[in-house]
Amino acid sequence: MSETVSVIVTAYNVERYLSKCLDSILAQTYPELEVIVIDDASTDKTKLICDEYEKKDQRVRVIHLAKNGGVSNARNVAIENAKGTYLTFIDGDDYINTAYVEEYLTQAKKHNAEIVMGPYFRFNDQNGMFYFYDALYPTQELTIDDYIRERALQRVAWFSNLGGKLYHRRLFEHAVCKIKLEK
Repeated sequence: MSETVSVIVTAYNVERYLSKCLDSILAQTYPELEVIVIDDASTDKTKLICDEYEKKDQRVRVIHLAKNGGVSNARNVAIENAKGTYLTFIDGDDYINTAYVEEYLTQAKKHNAEIVMGPYFRFNDQNGMFYFYDALYPTQELTIDDYIRERALQRVAWFSNLGGKLYHRRLFEHAVCKIKLEK
């Protein structure tokens, strides 16, 4: 497995969490990473933290946007600039376990999958609790239509977000619109 995985981090005013996020990414057991951090015009110290990590590790590339365009715009800018065969999206206030990329990539290769996903935890700052989200069904292969239909029938919204998944880049190659990089 020598393919590059682009880890896309969106960051907007996440100075409290960003170092833990980036440390968890840089500690991955799978080393062939390209870490693209999109600073979506943060007004706190997020920009400084991004620049620090870019200087510290050659795998980190930071793009500072001139104005806040929201998480979707930030992700589109990152996708346009990503070079990896696979992409994964991590919010700047999240972190991942050290084998995340390797485990997901292993499954992608083993099953020739375009998307790999698994269970994840969310931390709620307000009550200090972790919440576990699970797919509620065993490992299986689904077409994208079957997946969407099944998720909609079960009304499981948290599996419709981009996070916690590994995607093959070919899923993004025929996007309807292209986003210009704003600096």
